[in-house]
Amino acid sequence: MLLVRVRLASSSIDGLGVFTVEPSARGTVVWRFTPGFDLDLYPQLLEAQPPLLREVLLHYGWIEFGAGRYNVDVAARDIAAGEELTLDYALLEGSRPGVS
Repeated sequence: MLLVRVRLASSSIDGLGVFTVEPSARGTVVWRFTPGFDLDLYPQLLEAQPPLLREVLLHYGWIEFGAGRYNVDVAARDIAAGEELTLDYALLEGSRPGVS
């Protein structure tokens, strides 16, 4: 579940983006996995979905890279109001998660 105020808007990166409404300081928890709100689907269940739903889930959803992935994303730096939220995949491969 996103824990900062956001809006959806056209993105120069990939069609639709998530943009901050208010500034967030470095270290702010931006997202946390919330059971009952966020979906945690087994790969077999995802594969069993109709093609269009599977396409949407794969495009807009989050795929975990191994069990026990970080269940929280934090701001890796100060984020200004109006910035698009992005993930730094290098940080995901490293020792801590990050969102900028």
